[in-house]
Amino acid sequence: MAIGQIVSSQGALLVDQLVQAGIVDAVYGRALKERYKQPDQIAQFLLAQNKVKEEEIAKAMAVVLKIPFIHLKGRTLDHSVVSAIPEQTARAFNTVAFETNSTGVSVAVARPYTLSPALQNALKEIETKRGVKILLSATTTDDVAWAFQAYTPSQTPAQSPAQTNQTPASPVAVPPTPTPQPPPQPVSAPRSAPPVATAQPNHMPTQGHGEKIIDELLRLGKIESSEVAGLRDPSKTIEDLVNELFKKKKITDAECAPLLARVYDLPFITLTPAMIDPLTLRMLPEQTARGLFALPYQKTDTALLFAISKPYLMTQVSSGPLHALTGQLGRELHLYVTTNDAIEQALGLYKNIGSLQNINLQQVSIPQMLLHKFPKDISQKYQMVVFGADGASKLKVAAVRPFDPQTKQIVDFIEKRNGISIDLYATTPQSFTSVLAAYDNPQGYIRSDGKTQEASSKIVEIDSLPSGQSPDYGGQTAENIPVVGTKEVIAVQSGMLSKGGIQKDGDNLEERNLDVFLGHEISDTQELVSIVKSGFVPKMVGAILSFGVYLRASDIHLEPMRNVFRIRYRVDGDLKEYMYVPLTLHPPISSRIKILSNLKIDEQRVPQDGRYDAVAGGHEFDVRVSSLPTVYGEKIVMRLLDKSSALRTLDEMGVTGSNKDRLENELKKPWGVVMSTGPTGSGKSTTLYAILNQIATPGVNVITLEDPVEYEMKGVNQVQVKPKIGFTFAEGLRSILRQDPNVIMVGEIRDGETAELATHAALTGHLVLTTLHTNDAAGALPRLINMGVEPYLITSAVNAIVAQRLVRKLCQTCKEKATVPQKILDQVTEIMSDAPGFDSATPLQFYGPHEVGCDNCKHGYKGRTGIYEVLVMSDAIEEAAIAHKPSSEIDAIARKEGMISLQQDGITKALQGITTLDEIFKVTSDD
Repeated sequence: MAIGQIVSSQGALLVDQLVQAGIVDAVYGRALKERYKQPDQIAQFLLAQNKVKEEEIAKAMAVVLKIPFIHLKGRTLDHSVVSAIPEQTARAFNTVAFETNSTGVSVAVARPYTLSPALQNALKEIETKRGVKILLSATTTDDVAWAFQAYTPSQTPAQSPAQTNQTPASPVAVPPTPTPQPPPQPVSAPRSAPPVATAQPNHMPTQGHGEKIIDELLRLGKIESSEVAGLRDPSKTIEDLVNELFKKKKITDAECAPLLARVYDLPFITLTPAMIDPLTLRMLPEQTARGLFALPYQKTDTALLFAISKPYLMTQVSSGPLHALTGQLGRELHLYVTTNDAIEQALGLYKNIGSLQNINLQQVSIPQMLLHKFPKDISQKYQMVVFGADGASKLKVAAVRPFDPQTKQIVDFIEKRNGISIDLYATTPQSFTSVLAAYDNPQGYIRSDGKTQEASSKIVEIDSLPSGQSPDYGGQTAENIPVVGTKEVIAVQSGMLSKGGIQKDGDNLEERNLDVFLGHEISDTQELVSIVKSGFVPKMVGAILSFGVYLRASDIHLEPMRNVFRIRYRVDGDLKEYMYVPLTLHPPISSRIKILSNLKIDEQRVPQDGRYDAVAGGHEFDVRVSSLPTVYGEKIVMRLLDKSSALRTLDEMGVTGSNKDRLENELKKPWGVVMSTGPTGSGKSTTLYAILNQIATPGVNVITLEDPVEYEMKGVNQVQVKPKIGFTFAEGLRSILRQDPNVIMVGEIRDGETAELATHAALTGHLVLTTLHTNDAAGALPRLINMGVEPYLITSAVNAIVAQRLVRKLCQTCKEKATVPQKILDQVTEIMSDAPGFDSATPLQFYGPHEVGCDNCKHGYKGRTGIYEVLVMSDAIEEAAIAHKPSSEIDAIARKEGMISLQQDGITKALQGITTLDEIFKVTSDD
């Protein structure tokens, strides 16, 4: 690749390569192309969203640029070779020379998607001065950081340092990994950086910068030609022009800064607090910086880097404080344009630099047990390290990016978690890098001369988690429910999430494939307790989900309480407590789940909904995540939908006997409405899926409208409604009718408009399947009338109404005969008196669960089945509905015509030993 080639046009090619490599799917790739054009924008977004690893995107960019990808670790690097690039330049641009041959100098660049003009100029200058050709390769930041040791001849790396097996004692509890932001790029400039523009008059010349600004605005479509005359006023300064544009809202701050950079031929940067070196910032008084809206943020051996949002104030460069500063330091002044907002944020840092101390870690002896208070991976990730302690309650921490919001978040977390205070110091990248090797030295102190000595002073141990109060069980019994104590949990480790996987201590584990990630299915509470105590958050989340799959849970509830964190599972419709864990684990666990499901981890004020895919127990699951802010924190509920299980048939759902015959007769009709009714969680959608599974054939065009799409069906056109953007059930139904459907499924009738549209769709020759929230079948007709649909339209359109409930099934292995009181038997006989086929003379035998269950079921029940009543429209029912008769009269008519009620169907199943009387009366007692 030619050094001067600009890669900003390669964004689409980068996405194509990521799709081809299977790192992102095609749909996601198209969305990326629409949203971002430049490779660095794409890379930073994907890294922040944990969609890729740095190495993966570096390899993909290498293919796009047609350069090799290499690893530097393990290579023998010669000091004379790496010195081809000055160390300050190499560190500023994360690049290193690693090999020379007859062709030229091979240079490895980390993050090749951010090849800036400044780096290209620096490499061109090396080519010119040394008379060699630069041959580019791509690599990772870890490899470059390792290679930097070669700048010190005594530390020239030859092999990766051996890993010690020693386990450091009592590491400090560290916070959960937040949604990672891309590592800040220290924007620097070598000698060949764009020179500072000479002083310009502040009034606009005829063809000066003001004219260029106006031309750019015209090109971008920000102004009309008719507005040019009003802006082109010789009496106005450029500052007046810019202020006028802001006032008229012709341009935003984010749009203005890149425009000014182009006009003044200066580089543009996105300045963040993490990029600002506090020692460099101190060089310019705050008052001067505020007056110029400019400040120094980094320095190299030859240049002082300045961020400025108002380049038209550059008259101050050739004279005044900036000129004096550059003369005093003996460095060139390199200007970079940024936004006003970025400068405002950076100016706010002045209040912090007065008390911020600097530390050279190369001159400090650090005890090993103190160094390991931060695990190495955390230290590397956030570029901060513990280097000293002041008694038992204060640590000294050095940070390369002390102004980075993540640094502050981590410091605050550690102080709160461990009940200690932290003194924060600033250090340089070189100083920090020198300390990393100390992690792999099992001895006591590491000194600046590279020698070791035993630690002689006692470092007070710090609990990994503070003691909590006694658990608050909310008035519920905690008997036989494991309670994990706060001090039983090792320091929380968040892991490094990328592309759905975990990169931790060199292992590459697929976090979403729990069978691989955990090694096996979690099948007992004690194993779950053990994983929670390990403190590794990704495994905690994976184990909680895996245990839910083992239990056949439909929902997992993670609930913060007053001082504990409760985990509950809903199994076969019953919600049961399974564990209490320390409340301090709630933030990292909820954050991990929100990262996996692409929710905003910093938004805890409003409910959020998301989803992610997981594999557990050999099955693929769609995990639907819902967060809800409560007084003690966010409650998380995960609903587990088994995507790999086959759709159930009507028989498997429990639709049998005359109910099945009546329903199938109505499904044979080419038009009309078949409606499933019942409360939330009664299996209405599953029944409709079973019906679709039966009638969907290649000759039938089936279209569904769902919120959300719960199961993917082969051969069915499934549509997800999006009410937030106006795509409702009603709007979707209008569109579906233009798609030549035979069968339409509408997930739910929520309003009169949808009800009326569904009715008209049925009357115009379509079979419509839908759901409605009513207690019984007869109640659906008055409910539709109350929604505003004309009674004669309803009765003409409706074929059948199916009411249902779900009840637990007895384990067929260990069920036992049950003795039922005579009073209950008499009640059963009365209920069944008009049921078709019931013989009151036959003794009634019912069954119940085994007290403790068996290996097959664990608690006497296994799975659920449905109980149903199927109301078929008739002349008598139609007359009653048109006459606005109550649902009780409509129900009586239906039963006279042969409808089996919910209770009767349930009792029949109880007599067959499928379920229990208790289950039937529990779900039908109000019917």
